Amino acid sequence: MAADRRRRHEELEQEIADRRLVEHELRRQKELFETIIDHIPVMINFVDADGRIRLVNREWERVLGWTREEILARDLDIFAACYPDSQDRQAVYGATSGRG
Repeated sequence: MAADRRRRHEELEQEIADRRLVEHELRRQKELFETIIDHIPVMINFVDADGRIRLVNREWERVLGWTREEILARDLDIFAACYPDSQDRQAVYGATSGRG
């Protein structure tokens, strides 16, 4: 009984250590991805299914003049802001989302 508890404890400790390593690697990969995206001299943004911007790079901020914080605070719908005509907006949204 005590040997089983000890074995299970060791297994749990190993699982925790493995999870920490995976979490560290995921953080490192996320930081690398964000660094690459931020330094590409092309406007890049990611939008959710509702057309709300969730991420923009520095070039996007430089060209359009809105900071990431301003965009997230406003919950900006970039398609509505840039394409006020609903038919144009749907065409652009469809083309950019792969649904068009």
